[in-house]
Amino acid sequence: MKEIVAFSHMSCNFANELAKIQKEQFHRTEGTVLRLLQDVRTRWGSTFQTIERFLELSDVVYQAAAKFPEVSTLTAAELGTLRVIMTVLQPFHEATTEMEAEHYTTSSKAIPTVYLVAKTIEKCNAPPGTSRRFNDFCISEINRRFGGMEFNAPLAISTMLDPRFIKAYFL
Repeated sequence: MKEIVAFSHMSCNFANELAKIQKEQFHRTEGTVLRLLQDVRTRWGSTFQTIERFLELSDVVYQAAAKFPEVSTLTAAELGTLRVIMTVLQPFHEATTEMEAEHYTTSSKAIPTVYLVAKTIEKCNAPPGTSRRFNDFCISEINRRFGGMEFNAPLAISTMLDPRFIKAYFL
């Protein structure tokens, strides 16, 4: 996937073909044509956005790639793996977006946010293989980094005293 995205940024012809197909088949205007997004190593959220956009444009990419023999496309299994990985990354993306949206994020949100992200990822039914290993890795990293967070007295007290969470998490 990264090679295809990088190629779309290096080749004007390929990028123009992607735009042309979107205009013809999806009736997009010049201002609404979507481009593939490149992953930025320093921003983990860009990985989610890159995968999301790639999957959104996968049909267009396959049609454009047919005219460019140097572009190798992904198999159906690889696209399935990307869909599962996107599902696993989505709770992280939503939690980050919610935290960034507030002017002052309070410490009382830490425990509920981590809890909800962990539970959402645990519910993902990833098939065996790469996507299952990625799912398990994310769960183990959450536990490693945030395990025992509820035993941190200041965080626990602030969460218990916050009226938004008192009934939801401490019944």
